[in-house]
Amino acid sequence: MSRNGETAMNRLDQMKSRELLVEERMSLRQEDFTAMSKYLFFFGTWNVNGQSPRSREPLEPWLTNFDGQPHVYVVGFQELDLDKRAYVYEASIREVEWLKAVENTISKKGRYKLARSIRLVGMMLVIYVLEEDIEYVTNVAAAAVGTGIMGWMGNKGAVSVRLEFHGSHLCFICAHFAAHTEEVERRNEDYRNICERMVFTHLEYPKRIKEHDMIFWVGDFNYRIAISRHEAHKILQGDLPSLLKDLADHDQLQLQMTHQKVFHGYKEGKIKFRPTYKYDMGTDMWDSSEKARVPSWCDRILWKCKDGEQVEQLMYTSVKDLRLSDHKPVMALFDVGIRVVDKPKKKKVYETVLKEIDKEENSFIPQANVDRQDFKLGEITFIQQVEHTLTVANTGQVPIIFEFIPALGKESYCKDWLKITPNKSNISQGEVCYVELQVCVDKKSAAKLTTGAEKLEDILILHLDRGKDFFISLQGEYISSCFGMNLEALAARTTPVRPHLFVKTEQLISFDTPDLTFASKVALSPPAHIPVEVWMLLCHLYTSSTDIPDLFLQPGLPEEVEKIRDHLDARLPLPLPGSGHSVAEALLLLFDALPEPLVPFKLYNECLEASASWPTAKVVLEKFPKTHRETFKAFMVLLRKLQPRWEQHSSTDLGTLEILADLVLKPSVEVNKNMAIMGAIGKGAMKQAISRKKTAFLHMFLVNRLDDEPIIPSSLSQTGAATSDNGLAALPQSRSVVTFPVTFTD
Repeated sequence: MSRNGETAMNRLDQMKSRELLVEERMSLRQEDFTAMSKYLFFFGTWNVNGQSPRSREPLEPWLTNFDGQPHVYVVGFQELDLDKRAYVYEASIREVEWLKAVENTISKKGRYKLARSIRLVGMMLVIYVLEEDIEYVTNVAAAAVGTGIMGWMGNKGAVSVRLEFHGSHLCFICAHFAAHTEEVERRNEDYRNICERMVFTHLEYPKRIKEHDMIFWVGDFNYRIAISRHEAHKILQGDLPSLLKDLADHDQLQLQMTHQKVFHGYKEGKIKFRPTYKYDMGTDMWDSSEKARVPSWCDRILWKCKDGEQVEQLMYTSVKDLRLSDHKPVMALFDVGIRVVDKPKKKKVYETVLKEIDKEENSFIPQANVDRQDFKLGEITFIQQVEHTLTVANTGQVPIIFEFIPALGKESYCKDWLKITPNKSNISQGEVCYVELQVCVDKKSAAKLTTGAEKLEDILILHLDRGKDFFISLQGEYISSCFGMNLEALAARTTPVRPHLFVKTEQLISFDTPDLTFASKVALSPPAHIPVEVWMLLCHLYTSSTDIPDLFLQPGLPEEVEKIRDHLDARLPLPLPGSGHSVAEALLLLFDALPEPLVPFKLYNECLEASASWPTAKVVLEKFPKTHRETFKAFMVLLRKLQPRWEQHSSTDLGTLEILADLVLKPSVEVNKNMAIMGAIGKGAMKQAISRKKTAFLHMFLVNRLDDEPIIPSSLSQTGAATSDNGLAALPQSRSVVTFPVTFTD
């Protein structure tokens, strides 16, 4: 950079620092120019189970059946669209339908403007503000976090909007947590994940959920009443007060909050309404299906505010008269204390503050300290998360601005395996900022670390505006895993990637050891050119998980996926640990982390062109490298077993297939660059057309069989022969002696 450029940057830094100092001083004196005024806020949440709004079932009982005119409407939806293709496509007819229905209904209360809406698959959050108040809404930003399979799919997670209303900073979150009574910890994990990952980046200084005056959560949190159906039936026969008390004693959310596992510091109004889930659709009758789910308060509204803020709940209820879903909608009314600015007073305080700063400005320069500049990360393997905290302290007399900046010639301020939160911020005089350094090797960096092209090392530059730079060193050792390895290299291995993972001694046993179960012999001896680790996953899913619903849609537990990773890296005997969902996620994760995808980059376009012709598709498949070809065939055999009626073209099944197709057929970096230069409309249409072609290519291999498909055993008898669905012997010839450990650590 030239000297003139450096001078300009220094001036800009000085301006930012001065603005920050003014902002801080004004904040300290806000009582001198603001007054707390009450504003009526409406909050609503409804899991609509994929249904469209109905003209014969108007929304007035939910959105307008109360006294008063809300200044702000905050409305959240879950399961807006149940079509699995909604996971792939950005547009949704349901979104348009429900926005129109809400707008038409709330117009009966006044003239409202849409401040912001955001949707992630089936979750949607909309904020409407009275037309006369919209000018006081500023710095609006939205963010979304998917907590679905592999941590990105948005079938579960949250969408959020933050804004400033007059002088108050508010944050609204609409969330949908994991289902099923037994998945309490999964729901807790979803909450923690959302709090950790939700960052509003489209602001000058990114903000997190906790950095707001008031925070409101709405949604289907899916916490259940943990009693048997028989017990619930007896309780539900009683009067409402008894029912509420007896069920509340078993409410998972309240129990988890009491133990400070979720929503620590949050409040919820007293529940005076019947459970909101699950009803027979179109009725007020509890679930009469074979599953007979215990009625629960899945749908909730919670809030939290800083000391000095004023929030009073006026109403908290459900609406039993709306029956289009298996959930009942929930609503709440709040009087929210908003800091309203007196402009003449603010101007006077502002002028006073400027004069004070002018006197001080030349006397002080930004000063800061960090608590450490060297981090030893230790041994880290694939998707293992390690967290460290860097404390940055403002030791000077003025506010400071810091930011992590790239080294000369670099594009990014940190490596792909590192996430820094916040990467820039401001710190008031005498305060500290805790910077989270989160290390996790995923598909972006695993391949280079595995081959040794990169090391688990980085040097960060923490730049202090108008001050010094701090250099932060991170060093660790990456322990290779089967995840992130090249498919050919993995198939060629005759030993485990981490053979001594669970071994106290270095004694290994051979494939011919008598104690080795027949199931493990099958799993550890795949057909030629298919990696052992892939074959183990396929065998496990084929023999024990084909009846699990949403197998490639619902995520597993992170700790189970890590155990499966270790199990595969050591090539331990079947069965694999964890649930079927965790094993399925591990398989997709292994495919997703391949440096060269299952469909090689160079054949990507040929596959798209062959998507309408089975003979052409077979020709293209023959061009695959042997390992990719045989693994692809085996994966298709598994998918055919999981869903034998793909030929019916069910929208649900084809939606699942679209998701898998995006994983298997990935464009190269060059293709993505060409897509990036297209206009938004053209890009959207092109993405949908490509997605359809990808799906069609995979679909052909599910409704047509190849003559030389690998045979995955349908059962793994420990005493007899493993058999396939057509009764053929399924034990392939061992490619070589395979060794693995048999002695476990405690």
